[in-house]
Amino acid sequence: MVTVANFTSDLEQIRCVAGFRGTNRKITSFSIIDTPEILDWLHGGEFVVDSGYITFHNPSILKGFVASLKEKGCAALGVKLHRYHNEIPNIILEDGNKLDFPIYELPYNLYFCDFAYTIHKRMFEEQLDEMYHVSIAYKDIVDSLSKYKVPERMLSELSLVLKNPVFLTNSRFELIDYSYGPNDNFSSHTPPPHPIPIPNPKKSPPPKSNPQESWTGLDENMRQKLLKKYQQQPYQFHHFSIDGSNGETNCTMLYSGNIDGDAAFLVIPEINKLEDWHYKVIKDISALFQLTACNKINTQDFAASVIMAQSNSTDTILRYCKMYNFDYAKQRICLAVELNNSMSISSTRRYIIRDIFASITSWITNTYGCKVFFLKTHTHYVLYLLFSNDVSQETAEYQAAESAKKIHQFFGRDNISTLIGISLYASDPQQISKAFFQAIDAINLGQKLYPAEYVFLFRTIQVYQWLSTMPQENLMEMYMETVEPLCRASNADVNYVQVLRTYIENHYNISKTASDLHIHRNTMMNYMARIQELLPYNIGQPENRLKLQIGIHAMYLLDKQNES
Repeated sequence: MVTVANFTSDLEQIRCVAGFRGTNRKITSFSIIDTPEILDWLHGGEFVVDSGYITFHNPSILKGFVASLKEKGCAALGVKLHRYHNEIPNIILEDGNKLDFPIYELPYNLYFCDFAYTIHKRMFEEQLDEMYHVSIAYKDIVDSLSKYKVPERMLSELSLVLKNPVFLTNSRFELIDYSYGPNDNFSSHTPPPHPIPIPNPKKSPPPKSNPQESWTGLDENMRQKLLKKYQQQPYQFHHFSIDGSNGETNCTMLYSGNIDGDAAFLVIPEINKLEDWHYKVIKDISALFQLTACNKINTQDFAASVIMAQSNSTDTILRYCKMYNFDYAKQRICLAVELNNSMSISSTRRYIIRDIFASITSWITNTYGCKVFFLKTHTHYVLYLLFSNDVSQETAEYQAAESAKKIHQFFGRDNISTLIGISLYASDPQQISKAFFQAIDAINLGQKLYPAEYVFLFRTIQVYQWLSTMPQENLMEMYMETVEPLCRASNADVNYVQVLRTYIENHYNISKTASDLHIHRNTMMNYMARIQELLPYNIGQPENRLKLQIGIHAMYLLDKQNES
């Protein structure tokens, strides 16, 4: 930006004589007073010069003339002396000082063409400098987008260029994404639950501040005003202020395309004042956001149309599977991954999470040779492992469990805790949605039953899901009729329920159970004889064994319910 002060510093022969505090005004052009109606020809930003001819012969126009120049947005007024005016009229000097509008004394031998040349040369050099900054910034951001192929990463790059936070909001001005640029600390993985606060301008933006504060000044009236401005001028910058604990902060807003059918806006709180070339960068990047939003395959549509819609016909499911290249003919297992506070992470953290999932997907494909279909719902990251039909259920479940452990390991490197649910093995297209909800149920019930674990197989908790729908009195009755006598007879030396559970898990193999319990085979035989004495039915019959298994599960579920 060329200001009056930095332009006139190059011209030693001109001198500021009034309105000294206004020399920071911006110059955009040059104009000569060549008609009494000069005010009608001014648009703002001009350094207006007066040879004296018009004002000397029409002194009445001097009254309120400086005020009119300032109202028009002009930069300064220069008066040439010793041709018509031997000194600048007092009314000009007084109004200049009163209105902080700079008044300059121009020498008689100054050519106006030289004056205009100097202004336009300085402006051209400034524009070249701005274009250089813009081109470098734009190149860096586009290179980043091309390399990482993550549109959200542009927020982080833009934040670095602007040296300010950058928010991406929807039309209700709710936060979609944000970046603090260099202050995004991924190792601090406890992100705020809502939009980020306006940080103290004297300090680095704190990533862990209370985010709700950002929008306390953005009430419904303000939102409606901004939306009205946007509707009237959708592709222009709009400015507003918000209140925070550090005072009022000026913000700049620009429309940046549609995301999931809703208007999205870039909002930049000016912790550091934006320069002119920054606005050009913001506008260029906003256009990139629009392009990437249009070209991006929106897996949210697949999630809404296939995964969440449990009542869709098979034909509808197959149509969407073909549209999104989901290989519905393969056997599949669904992994649902829940990250702590994953809904409120910055763009920097988000693209790192994307990179981690890209690494995990590559690892699974390279290690097991199966395809992986990845998407994100509003609450979970989802991976469908698609196996060839010659892979057995046991092998597929083992590979899914190992993949879940690898996911936990990858995120653990950045101190991010994960909960992972694993569905049953299936091939029916109608099971695509069901598999997702099985994985979610595995997480929800699994973390209650096994709070120390992080990977939950639906197969292992399926019976608990069924039992959890039963009334409490029915569970208690099942427990009393099966394993309650064993609990009552257990002591510090022997836990008959644990003996029976291990016996069942080892497929009723006496020797294997004794080995697992670290006891002699004869001792195990004695334990089983005592268990048979305590129970009123033959534990060798298949239906009674199943009844005991359910009783053990009921006891465990009752214990967990009592703990909670």
